[in-house]
Amino acid sequence: MPDVSNRMRARWAAKAVDAFAKETCMEHEPFQTKLSDLVCDLLHLCDRRKISFQRLLSLARDHYDFEVQAEKGTKR
Repeated sequence: MPDVSNRMRARWAAKAVDAFAKETCMEHEPFQTKLSDLVCDLLHLCDRRKISFQRLLSLARDHYDFEVQAEKGTKR
């Protein structure tokens, strides 16, 4: 994959939220409401798949921190 910016990652995430909102008929809700409902449903998905959401969140935070630092040019 070519170099990906954090702006592009945010754009992908926004598209995922938009797809979720369309699927759940929430297109006209505030973005924060769409996002919180998506996260809530991700919690339900983790429960069904026997995945620790807290561990997943910790891993995601590590990836986020790395990507932010990498874009600043200070990889840890």
